[in-house]
Amino acid sequence: MPRPQAFEDCQIMDRAVNLFWEKGYLNTSAQNMVDSLGLNRSSIYNTYSDKKTLFLKALQHYREHQTQGLLQILDTRPPTLETLRILLESVAFSSLDALTCKGCLVVNSAIEFGQQDESVLAIITDNIEEVVAAFGAFIEKGQQLGHLNTRLPAHDLAIFLFHNMTAMRVTTKVLTDRALFQSNIETILCTFTQS
Repeated sequence: MPRPQAFEDCQIMDRAVNLFWEKGYLNTSAQNMVDSLGLNRSSIYNTYSDKKTLFLKALQHYREHQTQGLLQILDTRPPTLETLRILLESVAFSSLDALTCKGCLVVNSAIEFGQQDESVLAIITDNIEEVVAAFGAFIEKGQQLGHLNTRLPAHDLAIFLFHNMTAMRVTTKVLTDRALFQSNIETILCTFTQS
């Protein structure tokens, strides 16, 4: 019995994500795509039309899966400092534990493209808005329950958390000292401590 097309598409997207995540958009050649996806050039171009379309689909695929994992942590755990610790450690140490320190594909793409491409910018902007909103709701709930700092507005703390997580994702591409990241996490958590 043949495998469903959706399953095969998901596998190809996973491979495309890994390719662009490791090499970036500009450094990915047509031959890289053939080698990584396990498809010939005509199949790739017949299905995705060009490298840019494949990249955008891969970036969106990555965003949906990564954001889903993040939202699941926020939805299933209590709004406490311990949950924030789990979240921050998963961001820092999952990247450090990877075979190659690749950071985050969304962040990498923001650095590579900046504001030069509207379609890439739209995916990145949607991601920022969704994550900051989820952080804000989580922090506000934690504040209402007396678990998190109420001296600052939840939205401001959400932006602070998002920026620090983004910085860690970039930094793990070049630094591998776990103690440095653990120290940074402790400092971030101090900001969320209710006094």
